[in-house]
Amino acid sequence: MKALDLFSCIGCHAIGFERAGIATDVFCEINPFRRIELRRRFPGSEVNADIRDFYYEGVRPADIIIGGPPCQRTSVASAIHGYRTGESLWPDMLAVGVASGAEWFVVEQPPGNAAWEAEVCDDLSKTGRHVARFEFSACDVGAPYIRRRVFVVAGTSLPRLEIARQSPPTSD
Repeated sequence: MKALDLFSCIGCHAIGFERAGIATDVFCEINPFRRIELRRRFPGSEVNADIRDFYYEGVRPADIIIGGPPCQRTSVASAIHGYRTGESLWPDMLAVGVASGAEWFVVEQPPGNAAWEAEVCDDLSKTGRHVARFEFSACDVGAPYIRRRVFVVAGTSLPRLEIARQSPPTSD
């Protein structure tokens, strides 16, 4: 399987996928320092800069799209500080995923914005995918800190999504 990693940061999602036997061929990260780090960690992979330009240049086929659209305008923290506007790059992620022909979407966000999560789930359902929501902490998979995250997972195969639902992440 081949993955396309959007909003890549320094490639932590790709490292996890790599451990599961899934190669990440393409990254998209707007921060120049992080792009340098991605090129260092994943030599030979394509690294793109801005998702808003990315899908106009032609998207390579992928089996899985993973990414956490920036949450500066959708998170609980933004609401607390009066910055929540609902702006999101989620529509761009959806467009890239559909253009790549991906069977699977994995969308990562901090918990606390049910309306945004519902929008993501609804959009994915409209593309013919089945959707499941997972929430767990980094410490649940062996990290030394809590950092809770929501993962919206969507795929074209309901039986395969059920298998994923029955196999929550562990630190093994």
